[in-house]
Amino acid sequence: MSLIRQIILGLFVAVICFVLVMPAAAAPRQNVVLEHFTNTGCDPCASNNPILLSAMNSSTRDTVIKISTHTWWPGATDPFYQWNITDNTNRTNYYGINSVPRIRIDGNINITTPFNSTTIRTNHH
Repeated sequence: MSLIRQIILGLFVAVICFVLVMPAAAAPRQNVVLEHFTNTGCDPCASNNPILLSAMNSSTRDTVIKISTHTWWPGATDPFYQWNITDNTNRTNYYGINSVPRIRIDGNINITTPFNSTTIRTNHH
């Protein structure tokens, strides 16, 4: 095989490898942080949980990281709030959360109730 043919074949193989590998390398991993503000004494929180779960399960993102922050209302006896009062209070105050349930997506999208699967999915895709 001539040198020119070897060079052309080598370039052809390199281009094919590049085309096959590049899409995987070019697509960055997509992550979303979903912060859910709730309280165990909150009836609307409980009724909105299935909607939130449905939206998360149907997500097209690679990873949805859900963090639940429990507030001190409507019941300060919420065991999850009591377990970590300082962090729960600080996170709630950081966003100025004044009602539950509430969702923050990637720290800047605010979703209030009633939750809607379409709204949640649209805002984190």
